[in-house]
Amino acid sequence: LQTIMHTWINQDIDGAVEFISQVEDVETKNNILESAMWALARSDPEKAMEVAQSQMSGQAQDRAVSNVIRQIAREDPVKAAELASDLPYGRVYSNSVQAVANEWGDREPMAALQWAETLTAGEEKEDAMNSILRSFADKEPEEAKVYLTQMPEGENRSNMAGYIADKMARNEPREALVWAKSLSADLAGDATQTAISTWASKDPRAVVDYLQTTGGTKELNASAGTIAYDWARRDVKAAADWSLGLEGDAQEEAV
Repeated sequence: LQTIMHTWINQDIDGAVEFISQVEDVETKNNILESAMWALARSDPEKAMEVAQSQMSGQAQDRAVSNVIRQIAREDPVKAAELASDLPYGRVYSNSVQAVANEWGDREPMAALQWAETLTAGEEKEDAMNSILRSFADKEPEEAKVYLTQMPEGENRSNMAGYIADKMARNEPREALVWAKSLSADLAGDATQTAISTWASKDPRAVVDYLQTTGGTKELNASAGTIAYDWARRDVKAAADWSLGLEGDAQEEAV
């Protein structure tokens, strides 16, 4: 029956829905509709939402609505954002907002950020903002640096600095450290530690050598635990020998 209905839904959605509405068993109805939601969302997203909300129930409905929003977001994030805004607050709303943020942030981070700013303050807004900011920093780091200078003080600004530092450190770790240390006092510390951590995950010896030769003792001591952990995964003896050469709190963190 599911195979037949899947074909029918794609050929004549109104006739198929009318037939399905007469199915008395709730689980059967949910299973039939859920299996067809992806295809229907691509061809007629608004109809897919209408069917999911009017003909389905329970967790199957929640999954279907979330999946429809996610599918729409891949093709038309603006439309997906509009549909998500009409959902009642709850898990489905949260999942849908995050889906929009993920897809839109990958394609048009500036437009996605403008949308995220309009969301009601709360966990959903913060998660959406951070998802978009991370995508922005990853895909357009130079533009992200400019945007950072325009951001108001707060957690999002600090997170953005960290995302940029992480992106830079994956390819240009020395430049990342120089940039991070040049930031204002409220950003430099965390951004520097992020750059060191990212570099240490790839080459702990290199980051130690660099910091030691550039007078980065303070930063080296602050990151001792992270560096030792990454180093020990590659060469535990070398990591141990280095750790024993540290002093005070730095040695305690590393060992």
